[in-house]
Amino acid sequence: QLEMEVSTGFNKLEAVEGEEVVLPAWYTLPREESSSQPWEVPLLFWYLEHEGKDLKQVLSYINGVVSSNPRVSLVHSVSTRNVSLRLEALQEEDSGTYRCSVNVQDDGSTTMYHGSKSIELKVLVPPAPPSCSFQGVPYVGTNVTLNCKSPRSKPTAQYQWEKLAPSPQVFFGPALDAIRGSLKLTNLSTSMSGVYVCKAQNRVGFTRCNVTLEVMTGSKAAVVAGAVVGTLVGLVLLAGLVLLYQRRNKTLEELANDIKEDAIAPRTLPWTKGSDTISKNGTLSSVTSARALRPPKAVPPRPGTFTPTPSVSSQALSSPRLPRTDGPPPQPVSLAPGLAVEVTVPTEPLSVPKGKTAELSCRYSTSVGDNFALEWSFVPPGKPISASLPILYFTNNHLYPTGSKADRASLLHSPPTAGVATLKLTDLRPSDTGTYLCNVNNPPDFYTNGLGLINLTVLDEVSGQLILTNLSLTSSGTYRCVASNQMGSASCELNLSVTDSSEGRVAGTLIGVLLGVLLLSVAAFCLIRFQKERKKEPKETYGGSDLREDATAPGVSEQASMRADYSKRLLEKVPSDSTVTTKSKLSMVV
Repeated sequence: QLEMEVSTGFNKLEAVEGEEVVLPAWYTLPREESSSQPWEVPLLFWYLEHEGKDLKQVLSYINGVVSSNPRVSLVHSVSTRNVSLRLEALQEEDSGTYRCSVNVQDDGSTTMYHGSKSIELKVLVPPAPPSCSFQGVPYVGTNVTLNCKSPRSKPTAQYQWEKLAPSPQVFFGPALDAIRGSLKLTNLSTSMSGVYVCKAQNRVGFTRCNVTLEVMTGSKAAVVAGAVVGTLVGLVLLAGLVLLYQRRNKTLEELANDIKEDAIAPRTLPWTKGSDTISKNGTLSSVTSARALRPPKAVPPRPGTFTPTPSVSSQALSSPRLPRTDGPPPQPVSLAPGLAVEVTVPTEPLSVPKGKTAELSCRYSTSVGDNFALEWSFVPPGKPISASLPILYFTNNHLYPTGSKADRASLLHSPPTAGVATLKLTDLRPSDTGTYLCNVNNPPDFYTNGLGLINLTVLDEVSGQLILTNLSLTSSGTYRCVASNQMGSASCELNLSVTDSSEGRVAGTLIGVLLGVLLLSVAAFCLIRFQKERKKEPKETYGGSDLREDATAPGVSEQASMRADYSKRLLEKVPSDSTVTTKSKLSMVV
């Protein structure tokens, strides 16, 4: 029987995606030969086994030839009996159980020895770049939820939110859900506007994304809403006016094209020629002339009315619905050893005078194993957590002081393996103001965040900042700040005037209405100007070729009038003496 061997502690390996790993294995023969013999002909196979799937051959060595695979190779020559396998450019799919099988044959191709060994490989994946977003409308006094999610991570990533300068802040539970990556901000104020950074991390790496939050006051939002509504109303009125004017023009055009039987003939008709035939009734029933009748002038079509094409409104995709976090609080769960790391620190910031000693309390709840580690670090004001400076580090029952504060820093209980990791800092200085991080790490405990933060202020540099939340009209007034020390005091005053959001809505509505009236006035002015220009244009006259049945023929009217005048004169003329005849005495017989 062939003896396959693997180094102790290498039966289960972990590696990071994109890197390389070596699976160590070698074999020995029972005859105690220290090196390969001339009669020894090994056959080598490496297989990859996934749960529920068939074996997959990764590498083979047959008759001195190694199979070709760009990411897989042997570390040593087979003649050394070291059959270790090298995997390069690891992928998550490379995780699984690798089995090495060796058959040793003699010169006659007779299998004399056989052996196999398995090694489990787990490929870890750093968190992929997460996506940051927020849900809700950021108005003063409302609530919003910041969301952060990494699409790919092995093991599952944990999330941490922080706010950048000018007012940096680090967030913890219950507002922060480190598992889902959500941060709930309640009772918003304008001071909460800024850039929020989410850090997704696991054991092998981390990545970040950020989102900008701008908290709007009710007055500003109302002005914007009112202006938008007023503008829309003005545009609707303008569109209605344009459509009404176009419909009126269309009606006038239809009336102008109607033919009236009793219309009066134009006065500019030309005289008829001698060859034309005129009816005796004095009306122009038909005029036949040698010249061709001219067709009516073609009137160019007036430009049609513009019909706006309705646009397709874009439909916003609904954001993915996240699990609800506003339900009843979870029931306390007893912690089993090796399952969780919980760090407890004071919730209120500490204020200690300059030159005194500060005790930064930090307690943890976890099973202390061989890999237990404690780290204290310091974050200066205005810096992110990633810019933390180390103070001291405890691991393998040894304390390693580091950093500029190491000579003044110590642990209250050493070694800190009894659940107490309190830091003692002596001779405080103004530069000690900042955030202190108590980080307890006990692999493989990654269920919760083993990190606690304590804000320390040295009283020599106290900032006179007052944050007012959920403002109301009663918050208006004069605020006085008094700065004092052992030598005396000084003060300053500030007038604060809180405006009602309803005033902003009225102002916004007025602005919108004024914009609408302005647009309407401009449109009316343009239409009136256009009508005046049209009235100045010369009117069209009727051509001489137009025919009307009831029109009086040219020339007939003058001849008729001449005959009428002549008859009238004859009737009105008095007989002269020369024309008087002697009456006959005979009776007239008819």
